[in-house]
Amino acid sequence: MTFAYYLLKAIDLFLDLPEMPEHLQGFQIAIGRPSIDPGLMPRRLIVIHGLGV
Repeated sequence: MTFAYYLLKAIDLFLDLPEMPEHLQGFQIAIGRPSIDPGLMPRRLIVIHGLGV
């Protein structure tokens, strides 16, 4: 496990994003599945912003 993984889990404790999949439906392709979990991307962006990368 990496530091970023634990940081994502900590963010889940403070952010409640249950409606995120419904908001992201319009950005997904009709066939297949996305290469990155759409619910994970906002949390990853928060981590990147928080670390100043």
